[in-house]
Amino acid sequence: MSTWQFRLGWTITALVLIGVYTIFWARARRREEPLSVFRLSMWILGVLLLVYTMSSGIDAYAMALFWMHMTEHLMLIMVIPVFLVWGSPLRLIRANLSARGQSSFDVVMGKRSPIGWLFHPVVSFVIYTVVIVGTHLTGFMDAMAMDERLMLLEQLLYLGSGWVFFTPLVGDEPIAWRFPTPGLIGLMMIGMMPDTIVGIVLMQSTVNVFPMYMSMRPDWATPAMKDLYYGGSMMWGVGDGLMMLFAIILMFKIVANPRREAVFGKWLEGARTAAFTDHLESGGENYESRAGDSSIDDDDEALAAYNRMLERLSKQD
Repeated sequence: MSTWQFRLGWTITALVLIGVYTIFWARARRREEPLSVFRLSMWILGVLLLVYTMSSGIDAYAMALFWMHMTEHLMLIMVIPVFLVWGSPLRLIRANLSARGQSSFDVVMGKRSPIGWLFHPVVSFVIYTVVIVGTHLTGFMDAMAMDERLMLLEQLLYLGSGWVFFTPLVGDEPIAWRFPTPGLIGLMMIGMMPDTIVGIVLMQSTVNVFPMYMSMRPDWATPAMKDLYYGGSMMWGVGDGLMMLFAIILMFKIVANPRREAVFGKWLEGARTAAFTDHLESGGENYESRAGDSSIDDDDEALAAYNRMLERLSKQD
């Protein structure tokens, strides 16, 4: 890990990403549509992790050790994208647009737009799964070992698919698709499947599934089959562990969020209203909700009807 190689392309990319984000962040604060310092720090940390991954021993030994290659994969598709998502880049872009530009942005990110559909949790999960399975259980690894352009494509695919996948799960972005938090947690549990399947297949393999890639290894490297086993173990254990960690973070969001609808969705509030109405009617009190999209807890008429029912029942006793 102490090995360091200066990567000009990734370094310039990082400087541009941090510089542009910081300028937009400062402009958003002046326009009274600010993003918090937390968002800025998460973006910078994510970009710095990207530079570290691509300039340190993680990338330097990725072609020599398969388990190190898997470490790079997990950093690019899970760890770094989550920090970038927490930076809310889409929200920042929208905050820097004019009113007309924001309207156009909302159309592009809407449910009728192909770009908007990319951030549907199910669609983004399919993209995430295809990238993981397609680059590990096909001949892509051997082809990548022979072509540096495919190596760069692979790295960009991991970053892109990870960002698209985690944006609706852990982000707070202006996207059209909003799922209740328990549904997102369930999708994260399902999201363990690609890591688990790929990891187990590689661990149980009795043949060298990447002959071209493995043939380029130095003499001091871990034996090929043992290296394959270690890499599969990392994909299964570490990949599932990271997904579980993100699910736990979402669970804390449920506990900490005082807005019930934001966490569970409108269906729960609708069920509460229906049950409350049935309860009042069973007590001889007619009530029709006028709360609209708000909670019945904020409806004065609901409180008055409930008190009248209690008073009537007490007189009957």
